[in-house]
Amino acid sequence: MNELISIIIPVYNVERYLEKCLNSVLEQTYQNIEIILVNDGSTDNSLKICEGYSEKDKRVHIVQQRNAGLSAARNVGIKNAKGKYFMFIDSDDWIDKNMVKSLYNSLKKFNVKLACCGKVVYESENTFYKRGLLEDQILDIKDIIRLSAFDKDVGIAAWGKMYDREIFNNLKFPEGEIHEDVAIMYRIFDKCQRVFVLGNSYYYYYRFNGTGISKSEYSNKFDIVLKHDLENEKFIIDKYADLKDIMMAITANSCINTQLKILKTTNGYIKFKNQYDIYKSVLKERLKCYLKQKDISLKRGIWLIIILCTNSITYKLYKLIRYC
Repeated sequence: MNELISIIIPVYNVERYLEKCLNSVLEQTYQNIEIILVNDGSTDNSLKICEGYSEKDKRVHIVQQRNAGLSAARNVGIKNAKGKYFMFIDSDDWIDKNMVKSLYNSLKKFNVKLACCGKVVYESENTFYKRGLLEDQILDIKDIIRLSAFDKDVGIAAWGKMYDREIFNNLKFPEGEIHEDVAIMYRIFDKCQRVFVLGNSYYYYYRFNGTGISKSEYSNKFDIVLKHDLENEKFIIDKYADLKDIMMAITANSCINTQLKILKTTNGYIKFKNQYDIYKSVLKERLKCYLKQKDISLKRGIWLIIILCTNSITYKLYKLIRYC
């Protein structure tokens, strides 16, 4: 079997990282690929770099669009993809040369529609760690959701995975919204029912690239995240009632993340006090479910205590220990 695999790479102002990303894709041991570069209105040299690769390798195709965001770029990539299977790669990341082959072989061998691998997370140029399972496993829907909680053993990002294109029939990334992966990944898991997860870490993720939306300061656009969380919570609990505790814990964890983002934002605790209080209320409603989880770190527990303090001392405590 040597089926065509489409690799979709949204591109927006990543001239510093793009060549490393594209080289890693072109060097894959599985060669029957098409690389769809969706240029999302870049204003730097990204398009020029894309054109250079397209001229050198006929597998590289460029799709142009006005700046419309990551979701729109991925949806356009899906629309233009010809392969039965496809992957998403963020253009400031790169992949191991055996990633495509390993994921493809897993899909075929175990007759699943989704295969995932671990990731190597770069906190800085010289500081990195692996995140994923210790060994290969086939997981059912309930296991995959439990292991995806808090984005640890199995990530909920669109990248690091290979999909049967049938998954995206009547399903697309929500455009004009952030955290689009969160919005649809649980529905993808539900469609697949069984997922193969590789123990090896084949995807290299640049967390220290500070230009991404997830690294930016809090603004009103982040309000959509809670909407995604609550919709996911209801969707899964309605279908799998025994997953209620873990889904409510996932929502609680997301509230903590967003509250910390508000606290880290300049004057965020003042400008976004109403939003902060909403997240705090949702967190309190799910606190028991969150505390049932076994993998809450000491550091996370300390932040939780601070967030649950009265508003008059929360920010003072945060400023006191934020660099600890």
